[in-house]
Amino acid sequence: MTSLFDLVAADLRRRIQSSEYAAGQKLPAETALAGQYRVSLPTVRMALERLQLEGLVEKYQGKGNFVRQPRPRISYGPDSRAVDNIGLRVFVSTRRIEVQETVAGLLRVAPGTSVTEYSHLSFREEHPYCLARVFVPTDLVTAQPSPEPPPSPWGDQVERQLAEAGIAITSSVERLTARLASGDEAQTLRIATRSVVLAIERTATDADGRVVAAAVLVLPGDRADAVFTTYTPVKEAEAAP
Repeated sequence: MTSLFDLVAADLRRRIQSSEYAAGQKLPAETALAGQYRVSLPTVRMALERLQLEGLVEKYQGKGNFVRQPRPRISYGPDSRAVDNIGLRVFVSTRRIEVQETVAGLLRVAPGTSVTEYSHLSFREEHPYCLARVFVPTDLVTAQPSPEPPPSPWGDQVERQLAEAGIAITSSVERLTARLASGDEAQTLRIATRSVVLAIERTATDADGRVVAAAVLVLPGDRADAVFTTYTPVKEAEAAP
């Protein structure tokens, strides 16, 4: 048996896909939708959450629900990181924190250790594009100049500046996972709380094997691609005698 919230979601989906509700248009208030469909407010919210997960609706705190406008795809990989991201605005903030277990594991330090966090939030037009947080051990920060514009949306200029300050990075490892967004990540990226994100954990080590920087990148999963290119050496044909 089809649930009430599925029926509400199906009708709203039809109206969005037929452009009765156009891209960028604000939907009626949740209380108005509840009255229109003669269902409870929780039922309406469940229907809207379903459409948020499908990428059809987005909710802005204090403003309401809107039909989502098309978003450009985001490509992440060795080649895309080197590309000039035209049209992106990147905001960088710095703070001293005591790391929790996940970041402590990346840095190979004890939980509660004090580190410096460089948070990079990038936008394309008014839409959040990527959240990148880079963590550097406190004893290395004094040797590092503050980030200079234009900062990278991936936060990798922090690692470049460490290298320029004489801290040689000999290897960098990236781990990609698909997971559900945390509450803070969902709010920052303006996506539904249970949305899937592409999470990239990056660690940079020096010649002694010490982790000198760790980064956690979070990209909206409905429009992010991880792109990697493998170059295969071609054996030259032997010259004829």
